[in-house]
Amino acid sequence: MQFRLADPTDLDAVVSVLLDGRSSLAEQGSDQWQGGAPFESIAAYDIDERTLWVAVDDDDKIIGTVTIIEYGEDDYRHVKSGSWLTESANALCEGTVTYAVFHRLAVHHEHVRQGVASFMLKSGCAIEKEHDMKSVRVDTHELNKPMQHGFISCGFTRCCEITITNPYEPTKKRIGFECIL
Repeated sequence: MQFRLADPTDLDAVVSVLLDGRSSLAEQGSDQWQGGAPFESIAAYDIDERTLWVAVDDDDKIIGTVTIIEYGEDDYRHVKSGSWLTESANALCEGTVTYAVFHRLAVHHEHVRQGVASFMLKSGCAIEKEHDMKSVRVDTHELNKPMQHGFISCGFTRCCEITITNPYEPTKKRIGFECIL
């Protein structure tokens, strides 16, 4: 397995993995991603911004995807209970952002429980450590137990409950995790 930046020719395969992830969430009874996002246009934007990464198998088939950003997450200021492990600006306009954010992590259902998500989380953390980030923050829906377990098994700490502002998400409550690098 390899972890690499996605390029424009990967868009269809990335969207396929994201749609497959949406279906898996629905099968788990979660309304996460059920409002329509992530959209193809978001994936295309992430590719253009060089923030979308993919896990590929030995045949270079995309089996997982994650967006990694280094400019903060405005929603992470909306902490309802608990607190982040580190102090940092939540957006570049507020000051220096010292954490990376992983968003839209999905693994194709044919590759679930094969270590793909862990591989992407660990690979992303290694890259962000090289980029001098102090930590990585993530969030997920409270019903997304597989993702919560994956975060914890990769060294993330459950920190807080946050409220997201994404208009396409029916449920706004999320659980925030952070991993010190």
